[in-house]
Amino acid sequence: MDERTPRVSVFLSFTSQGRVYARALAALLSSADMEAWFDEIVQPGESVEAALRHALRSTSLVVVFVTPDASTSRWLNFEVGVATGRDVPVLPVLLDGVDATFAASGVLGQYQALDARNLSAPLAAARIVEAVQHMGFGPK
Repeated sequence: MDERTPRVSVFLSFTSQGRVYARALAALLSSADMEAWFDEIVQPGESVEAALRHALRSTSLVVVFVTPDASTSRWLNFEVGVATGRDVPVLPVLLDGVDATFAASGVLGQYQALDARNLSAPLAAARIVEAVQHMGFGPK
């Protein structure tokens, strides 16, 4: 990659049920020369909200892993709200246990979701990277 070209930064939004998928995607994004940000990067004692705000200010895209517990996550709603307010593209990813109508309602309803239900974490990550590249992000 040309050193003058900034790396694409992808913010990963997930609850505990989506963590294994987020880790798989972070590894695959790195191998595709893109950068992933997720909460495991927050240092002990650091303000989570401040870290989220900082990361969301510099992100190119937000990937939201939609799981059954996502509707009760205040952080997920916060992250999507900040992204929407900044006109940052959002890619909802449906995972096992989620009805497609769930993602169509609420804050995610305005975005077309990628259906990764019944896919392993590595296969879902590969499909997400393809979608991210199709959206115009990352190396061609």
